[in-house]
Amino acid sequence: MRRTAWRALVLLLTLTLLAPLFCAGAPAEAPSFNNIYDACDYLRACMDARETEIALFLDEDACARWETDEVREALEDTMAMAGLIGVQVDRHEDRSADVRISIEYCDAVRMVDAYRSGDLSGLSTEEQQCLAMAVEAATQLRATYSDALSLEKAIYDLICRNVTYRNYPDTTSAEFSRVVTVPSAMLEGVGNCQAYARMFYLLGTLCGLKVGFLSGWYADHDEGQHIWNTIELNGRLYMVDVTDGDFDNADESAPQVQYRSFNIGWDRVPADSWNWWPPACDERICNDTDPDLWYYNGRPGFGGCLTSLDAAAEAALAQAAAGYAQWQCILLGQYADPDAFNAVLQSAAQRQGVYATWTVWHWQTDEDTILFVHFLPV
Repeated sequence: MRRTAWRALVLLLTLTLLAPLFCAGAPAEAPSFNNIYDACDYLRACMDARETEIALFLDEDACARWETDEVREALEDTMAMAGLIGVQVDRHEDRSADVRISIEYCDAVRMVDAYRSGDLSGLSTEEQQCLAMAVEAATQLRATYSDALSLEKAIYDLICRNVTYRNYPDTTSAEFSRVVTVPSAMLEGVGNCQAYARMFYLLGTLCGLKVGFLSGWYADHDEGQHIWNTIELNGRLYMVDVTDGDFDNADESAPQVQYRSFNIGWDRVPADSWNWWPPACDERICNDTDPDLWYYNGRPGFGGCLTSLDAAAEAALAQAAAGYAQWQCILLGQYADPDAFNAVLQSAAQRQGVYATWTVWHWQTDEDTILFVHFLPV
């Protein structure tokens, strides 16, 4: 066969293989953007409309200094609602780019959409089973908790109690493809960060909360990608990382859940936890954490944010008096070990005439200390 014939055959086969990802369903005239931030906002709007084929044009000013792989990564990170993504970036000599995207939405998004529409035909048998389980759980949660913050915490705790973190380094393996899913989390009790985030989206949305997704990278870029959630409270967006909260402590008497990334703004992002591609993150997310919405807000059943061990001891004893067996606090800007806190607790208990026994744990995070107290039956 002549060389030109071979080239024609290769071209035909290539187009045939690419057709499922980049079909003719995208708009004929793609919108143009002169910065990648606006392009990512456009992608978010397209996802809200559940579009599956998207085309856009990045002009020469949009990302002139970005390599093609960096452009693709920023776009992919923006589409955290997706399960499968095909992104084709064709760069031109002036560094502009034609972009074509194909999206298949993740199981949690499809399950919520199916519940809202009443059409379950697009779900697998397993997904239909998990949706029924999630609807039942959400019904019970809504009947038990009357305010959004308590409801959110109950969902967070439910996921941490029932899912064990598991991941596989080979992202092309069948095991990895399974462990990212809602059925893996709900039916087998294991999942990676994608499964945690999907579960929070599924249960939160079914409970009437406004939940979304964010994706990026761990602080050490070599550790790989990470995904977490957004939540809208009082008209403002905050971040929630359920994966970060699940200790899975082998000691059942020890704390199993912590809340350092429960309703935080950019100011409380843990330095050792995750990072992000700026275009992938919605600018509406608050820069400042609202103390009333953060877990460490001091309300009954929640932890405290304090600056002294004496205040922490008083707050811990008040929670115990209110009937709560466990209490956490974040001690800002200082380190304290369990022995130091235990001594202050004992002094406060004697001063107040409180008869109780407890166990103290601690965990250092950045410049702060998280203290855990478990009150034992007397």
